[in-house]
Amino acid sequence: MNMPRITTGLALAIICSLVLSNRINAQVKAATVDVNKLIVEYHVAKKEISTLQAERDVYIKEREERQKSLKEVEAKLQGIFAKLRDKAMPKVERDNLNEEKEELVSQHNALTKDLRESDIGQINRAKKKLAEASKRLLGEIQQVIHRYAKKNGYQWIIDTSGVSNTRISPLIYARDAKDLTDEILAILNKDAPKQKNTPPAKSN
Repeated sequence: MNMPRITTGLALAIICSLVLSNRINAQVKAATVDVNKLIVEYHVAKKEISTLQAERDVYIKEREERQKSLKEVEAKLQGIFAKLRDKAMPKVERDNLNEEKEELVSQHNALTKDLRESDIGQINRAKKKLAEASKRLLGEIQQVIHRYAKKNGYQWIIDTSGVSNTRISPLIYARDAKDLTDEILAILNKDAPKQKNTPPAKSN
């Protein structure tokens, strides 16, 4: 069987193509990073979370006061309902109790509505602030990653914290890909305020 002849020019072209391909592959630098870890451990993100938690705690205290008022009204209503079970009660007294009951029911409805609307408002405000903070922090993190990639010659830096509809990371395999999470985190936290060391409690 006759084998197809390869001309010298074609052979050289194939060899050059393989060499060039190997050089290109050798120059490609890829790495991974866990953006979720960066968000959680970035000192600015921790401060944002602390602020949101403080606002939540203030709202919880205000909500407890609303609930206290609501429970006081409910206790009064229960007392009136108990008295109205007395069939021997004079009509005038019964009428007065019914009027008081109607007023308390109106108060209860108003307080319940106020509590419900306050909860919805708080949830919406918290969601908006969280979304704004997340967008801002992710933007800062992306800028740091971009600068690091350009400085160190990386063509690809892939986030491994994302998940697909199969609930696993879209990155299944990356040969020789370096994880840059800790290095990026060190850059992000280089200006973090130093934590004060609290002295250990004295034992009695």
